Amino acid sequence: MKTLNEWKFEIAFNNAKYIDTKNYTLYLNGKEKQVMDMQLEFYRSHFSFDQLLQKLRTADDRRRHILMVVATKYVMNILHTPYILKQHYVKIINDEFPKYKKVLIIMLNYSINKTKSSNPITHIYKAVFGKYMPKIKQKINKYRKRQLQFVPFSHNLTEFDYLREVRNLEHQMFADKTSQGIFGRYSLYNTTYNYNNLFGLGEYTFGKTTHGGNDLFIINSNNYTLNINQLHHMTYLNLYPGKGHFINTLYSKSRNNCFDMGASYLVNGWSTFAMWHYNQNTYTRNLKVIAGNIGKAFLSHNFEKACVKTYNYMLGIMPKDVATNMLIYMTQYPGLLESYIFGAIATEETINQGFASSPLGLLDEYKRVNLGDFFFEYRK
Repeated sequence: MKTLNEWKFEIAFNNAKYIDTKNYTLYLNGKEKQVMDMQLEFYRSHFSFDQLLQKLRTADDRRRHILMVVATKYVMNILHTPYILKQHYVKIINDEFPKYKKVLIIMLNYSINKTKSSNPITHIYKAVFGKYMPKIKQKINKYRKRQLQFVPFSHNLTEFDYLREVRNLEHQMFADKTSQGIFGRYSLYNTTYNYNNLFGLGEYTFGKTTHGGNDLFIINSNNYTLNINQLHHMTYLNLYPGKGHFINTLYSKSRNNCFDMGASYLVNGWSTFAMWHYNQNTYTRNLKVIAGNIGKAFLSHNFEKACVKTYNYMLGIMPKDVATNMLIYMTQYPGLLESYIFGAIATEETINQGFASSPLGLLDEYKRVNLGDFFFEYRK
C-alpha cells in the first residue's frame, strides 16, 4: 500500500477513496485507529478553496457541475483563505473558470471571511507527535531566533550546468559510504533528469513524476535564475541520503504497518531531517530559520495574523511567487508543510531522546515498530 498521505486532500470529494481509507483503519491498533479516525473526520468534512480549484481543473463538464453542487452545499466546511491571497484566486477564476465565476467568487469571499483564530488541525499535531510535541515547540523557537546569512548567487548557469550538477550530486550520494553508514544506503531508481524553462511562470521548482517504476525529475527554472545552492537543496530533499534504505524499509512492510496516520510525517520528516544534516551549507541553515518561522505560525493562536506576518517575512527573502505558494501550502493543504518541518524535528528528537543511537539505527527501528503509533506508543 503506497498511498500514504494522498488520501488527505481526496476524501472530501471522493466517497470511494474515503471508504477505502476508512476500511484500512480496521488494521490499526486502538490508539492508532483513534488518531487516524480523528484525521479522517477532519479531512472528510473540510476542504480548501485551492483544493476545489485543483479538482475543477482535472474534471470534465459533468464532473465540474457535480463538484460545484457539492461544494456549494457544504460551503460551511471550507477552510479559511487569507485575504492577502484574494487577488491571486480572482485572477485564476477569471482566467480558468469564467462559467462559474459568480459562485466561485461568493465561495472565495466566504472562505476569506470565516473566523479563523487558530490552525484547525493543531489538535492533530499533538495526537500524532505525542510526547515529542513540547520538544518540537522548543526547537521551532530556537530555529526562528537565528539570523539569516547571505547566500552568494551563481550566475550564467545553463541547462547543461544544471543537469550535470544534479547528476554529480546523485553520484556523490550513491558513492558516499560514510553517509550510508549514518543514514542508510542510497540506491539509484533509474533516475532521469530534464530541464524546463518556466519563461516567467515562476521562479523555480523541482518536480517529480514516476512512470513504470522510473523516477523523472524535472528541474524548473525561470530563464536560468536557479542558483547552485537552491539546486542542491531541491536535490537533497528529493534524493536525500538513505532514500533507498528508507523507502525499502517503508514499502517492504505489510499494508497495515505502511498505511497509517504517522507515515507521511515520517516520510517527509525523514527527507527534511536528512537534508538538514547532510547538506550543511548556508542555504540549508537559512531554511531552518525559515522553517522555524513557518512552524511558529502553525502553532500561533491567531493563524490569520501569523500567516500574513510570515508571508511578509518570506517576501523579504524569496520571490513573490515562491512566498505565495508557501502561504497556499500553509493554509490550503493542512498537514502538508507541517509534516516536513515537524516531522524533521520529531525525527531528530527520537534520536536525541535515545530511541535509536543514529539515523541508521532509527531506520532499523522502523522495521520493528508500527509507523503510525511510533511517536506516542514506542519509547525506550
